[in-house]
Amino acid sequence: MAKQAKVPFSADGKKAVILRIDDFRWVENDYRPETSVKLWHDGKALWIRLETKEREPMAKALEDDGKIWCDSCLESFVRPFPDDPRYLNLEANSLGNMILGIGAGRGDRKSIVKAYKPRIGMKAEKGPDSWSVSYHLPFDMLREIYGKSAGTPLKTIHANFYKCGDETPLPHFGMWSPITNGKIDYHQSEFFGTLELEDE
Repeated sequence: MAKQAKVPFSADGKKAVILRIDDFRWVENDYRPETSVKLWHDGKALWIRLETKEREPMAKALEDDGKIWCDSCLESFVRPFPDDPRYLNLEANSLGNMILGIGAGRGDRKSIVKAYKPRIGMKAEKGPDSWSVSYHLPFDMLREIYGKSAGTPLKTIHANFYKCGDETPLPHFGMWSPITNGKIDYHQSEFFGTLELEDE
């Protein structure tokens, strides 16, 4: 069953919801890095911070639009408008290199990373035992991408969050909202969870 969460309003990020990316599937190994996503909104943007406990993340993709998913990777898939089937996929490695695409499914992705990465404040950080990526999705930017008029409300967002490493020494596929049909594919928006943005 798809998960649900309430995303609190916070002007400074001190009030947030933390979701666990702890449903690992599809491969037979015991690698389950502790991973979470922290979410809040300030009325102008959705703020996202993904963090995972990995000491030595693999990062071979040295530029945007590379094979990011083959590295140690943290991902957000976000469908901000329920009346539009297209969703954004944001996939990042520990160097901060990323994929940012839009489309209704795996087969029709369009890269928008050059146009919009500068506007989301991408930040990657590495510590001795963990790494993280942080960014925000300005609501005006989302309206622009989706061709919505100014002031179109964002209240219910469908999304999923992932931790993967397709070609790492220990391949792994973790998710927040479970994909239950056995198909090894994150691009299945029917399994996205629901985020309800709380009022100020």
